[in-house]
Amino acid sequence: MEDGKMVAISTLFGVEAPEGAAVFVGNQSREINHGYVFNKRILRKLLSWFEAEPGFQNLGIVGNAGVGKTTLLKEFCARMGIEFRSVSVSGDTRFESLFGRREIRNGSTEYVEQGLAEMFRAGGCFCANEFFRMDPGEAMRMVEFLDSEGELTNPETGEVIPRHPDFRFCFTGNSGGFGDESGAYAGERRGSFALRDRFFIMELPEMSAEDEQKMLVLAVPQLETTPFPERMVQAARAVRSAFVGRGGGLPVDISPRALVRWGNLFVSPAYQAYDTGNGVMSNPMIESLEDACLNGAPDDAREAVLELVKTWIDIG
Repeated sequence: MEDGKMVAISTLFGVEAPEGAAVFVGNQSREINHGYVFNKRILRKLLSWFEAEPGFQNLGIVGNAGVGKTTLLKEFCARMGIEFRSVSVSGDTRFESLFGRREIRNGSTEYVEQGLAEMFRAGGCFCANEFFRMDPGEAMRMVEFLDSEGELTNPETGEVIPRHPDFRFCFTGNSGGFGDESGAYAGERRGSFALRDRFFIMELPEMSAEDEQKMLVLAVPQLETTPFPERMVQAARAVRSAFVGRGGGLPVDISPRALVRWGNLFVSPAYQAYDTGNGVMSNPMIESLEDACLNGAPDDAREAVLELVKTWIDIG
């Protein structure tokens, strides 16, 4: 990043930091969510990663569904003035598809460089979401550029792309390359140790209840003057602790992402109480929760979730 300025870490990220602690920030062109709450310890590691300190070259972030792995990277890059590209990979993703694609322009077919090749050449962060769902053989082809001096050969054009000093590669996932025995994350594969060994991998912890309430109110400001943020967060955390992905027995979860969706649906005019017949009124709290994350779940799981929610919220 050639253009930019020094900005205090406390101002940039909204965290406590020593006086005089600052980072160089490029031209910020991406929209920033000023209500986003950074985990201070995780932020330290991200700053070390971006500064390419020894041991921090390639980044992996693991954690349960909906904890905000990709959002963390987006918000960090937006504040740092770093270009950010991401793609969700699967068992069908091929290495070539990360570089670009052919498009019809002005009646002819042209190759358009995107994603990985674009960031490698110009500088920026490229993130492969759900990384270990990718075929291990295809993923191993990335070893070429993951080493610090590695160059990148575009398999579509044969061009050898020089590595920009500000290029950063990262992945997100649920298991970090060890597969999934819980059954919660179908498609997670066991990855190659040789590939995994080229990353430093950190686990994104769950937000504190206080931070989760802040997140919910910022996302759904209509809830701010009500008792619901605290109750909804506590209910979601109770369900989360019983989720099969965390060693419980429930096949459904109220992730932070689902929690925000629940809040937005609850305050929507579409979920106002109505007469269901014989003078019985609908329950907006239940209906919005069902549409947020329960519809399609087995009946016994749905009932178990509602019982847990009733512990914190009077839903009748």
